[in-house]
Amino acid sequence: EPTTATVVDHKEKSNGLKAIVIEYNIKDKYYRLTSNHYSKKAEAVDSKVKIKYNPKNHNEIIWVDNNHNH
Repeated sequence: EPTTATVVDHKEKSNGLKAIVIEYNIKDKYYRLTSNHYSKKAEAVDSKVKIKYNPKNHNEIIWVDNNHNH
């Protein structure tokens, strides 16, 4: 079942490309993760993205919406 994560920040490279930093809540614990995908059109802060997480390791996720992998 997908979980909704919120974009809370961007990580920017010197060339201007950005990766999103997301935060998500599982059983009252917050997790924060930085995407490996850098682009010129990163989702805005406060945007919502859908993810699925590994029940055995909540830091392992897959991206289930958006047109590109993070």
